[in-house]
Amino acid sequence: WAKSIESFTQALKLNPNDVDNYYYLAWAQLGAGDHTGYRATCMVMLERFRVGNDAVATLSTCRFCALPQGGSKTVLELADRLVSGQNSSLLPTGLAVALFRDGQFEKSLECFRQVPVISRESESFFLVAIIYHKLGHTEEARQSYDQGIQWIEQNVTPPERGTHWTTKVSSQSLRREASQLLGIQEAGT
Repeated sequence: WAKSIESFTQALKLNPNDVDNYYYLAWAQLGAGDHTGYRATCMVMLERFRVGNDAVATLSTCRFCALPQGGSKTVLELADRLVSGQNSSLLPTGLAVALFRDGQFEKSLECFRQVPVISRESESFFLVAIIYHKLGHTEEARQSYDQGIQWIEQNVTPPERGTHWTTKVSSQSLRREASQLLGIQEAGT
């Protein structure tokens, strides 16, 4: 992780307007467990990319920067503003994540319901599991958690499937959060 963080930091010095390098730097920081660095990078991303012509890229920033615990109100405000008038399957997911981190679980669940199950990744299943847990729906929480595990088994392992490393990092982070909330003892924890 240290080498990746160093490489993406260097790449940003060469081109400070490359949103992809910010994403990858933040993902690497999250993978390394550097939540302080991750949050600092997200704040820079939100500041640099909150005003622009690419609403989907901006909302992707919102979605990503709200993933770990402690999402920002800035993320929710930006996501809410961008969703009005846009037509993309990514937009409901981005707003759902921001609403989730703001504690608006019912609204978040409604946004997730707008995303077709076929286009969901493990992160969505784990977030929905956490939301159901917060709403007191134990059975639905466990079902969604199990769907996330099934998605991982079908798409992340074995490595030859070519799953992007950022998907693995976010899956691990949200799986860990969901398992802790649901009281699920995972192997190796």
